[in-house]
Amino acid sequence: MADATVASWMHDTAEALAIGRRIGARVLLISTSTGGTLSAAAACDPILSKAVAGMVFVAPNFGVNNAAARLLTWPFARTWIPLLVGRERRVETLSPEHGRFWTNVYPIVATLPMAALVRKVIGKSFSKVSIPAFFIMSEKDQVVRPDMIERIAKCWGGQKQVLKVVPGPNDDAEAHVLAGDILSPDLTQQVVEKILDWFKSIK
Repeated sequence: MADATVASWMHDTAEALAIGRRIGARVLLISTSTGGTLSAAAACDPILSKAVAGMVFVAPNFGVNNAAARLLTWPFARTWIPLLVGRERRVETLSPEHGRFWTNVYPIVATLPMAALVRKVIGKSFSKVSIPAFFIMSEKDQVVRPDMIERIAKCWGGQKQVLKVVPGPNDDAEAHVLAGDILSPDLTQQVVEKILDWFKSIK
């Protein structure tokens, strides 16, 4: 993860979209967290967004919900950030499945390209984007900034809808992972049904 770059992430995004165009008549791009940042960047690129019928953003990362996150884009951060906060970031493993399918220990420098990507993407003009978008979020999200999700959704040029979900006691305590059996099992059915209903409604 320490070797990740914005360019490599965008290359992976382009590759995934190309595969989608080959195997499907209509492409529905569903993303979560920083995947949402990449999807938003793709939406602004006419080549990458070709044949995309709709985009679903689940808790997209348009800003890290931590005041110190701005330090990640400061000059020479790769050198001094590890000295300031440590070389690794560790996330508590909540279950065997969480430990198996999540990367809960990673180099702190892996957050630098993420921060650079977010900074670049939120500066784009989304008013000219015509792709329909469905934003799924929680106002209690502790990982990404809910206010920035609402800001991007508000200026989105295409048909748009915002769904605010309320995680229950069996769901992600940080209100960020908004579907899935491992962290938010009680939200999964609701989120899946809403996505399917929305996709059927768009032209």
